[in-house]
Amino acid sequence: MSEHAETKPGASPEPGSAAGPLLLWGDVGFDDYATGETLLGGCALNVARAALAARPDFAVQVAAPLGEDGQPLRAELARLGAEVSLLETHPGRTPRQPIQLASDGERTLSGYEAGVLGEVRQPSDALRAALSEAGLVYVPVFAQTLGWARAAWESGAPVALDLMDLDEIPEGFLPEAAERSCLLFAGLSTTHPRLAELRELARGGTATWIVTLGAEGAWAWSGGEEVSIPAAPVPGGRVVDTTGCGDTFAGTFLVRWRAGAGLRAALEAASQAAARVAGKLGTYE
Repeated sequence: MSEHAETKPGASPEPGSAAGPLLLWGDVGFDDYATGETLLGGCALNVARAALAARPDFAVQVAAPLGEDGQPLRAELARLGAEVSLLETHPGRTPRQPIQLASDGERTLSGYEAGVLGEVRQPSDALRAALSEAGLVYVPVFAQTLGWARAAWESGAPVALDLMDLDEIPEGFLPEAAERSCLLFAGLSTTHPRLAELRELARGGTATWIVTLGAEGAWAWSGGEEVSIPAAPVPGGRVVDTTGCGDTFAGTFLVRWRAGAGLRAALEAASQAAARVAGKLGTYE
């Protein structure tokens, strides 16, 4: 039986506990910029990069389906220090995300090509075993990965979800996620129509919530503690590319929080890392 088999849904691993690796189960793929550059990205890779930049000694596993063209992504994750045995190669293409940048650095994502990611619905036996032994499982949630979130919950491990697109999340999922997850991320604007709903869910449950608000900073709720921070300044003062800033925030926060940093300290470290990424093209700090 897994050591997590009796974990109460929504229970949080104690901050400062390093028992079990951080398992990132999400998309790993190519970012195709309209200017012609192709960079290595995807939520899981970006979070891994940030987590290992913040804490190179942390045990990080990455699980994702890759196509037959995915070897550069596998090699990059191994170079970063992530454990890559859960990267599966399938016939077909690795996910690709076309990106357009505005003059202010804001990126527009459209035409996502899921490739093999759209064909993988359930975890392999090896991944099921790894999920059950993880100290914390992170899943970015969008249309193709909704089933992955449920499989992560069923593993018994503590689960952190990153709500990538609230418009793609079916009615009823958010309350269930708030009940069954220990940590939830969401990236919104201060004028988003569902921001009040997320605040109400956060204050009424046991999960830790992290809501990033772009240039307006971030808001968090954990165990009755409410914290708001301003956005860290971008080095050089100019935003070049906001791609991956939310992923960088999440990866930095996860390892700082699990290593025992307080809520505010973890948020501030995450904001600073995201600001460094915003000052450059791609998600490298």
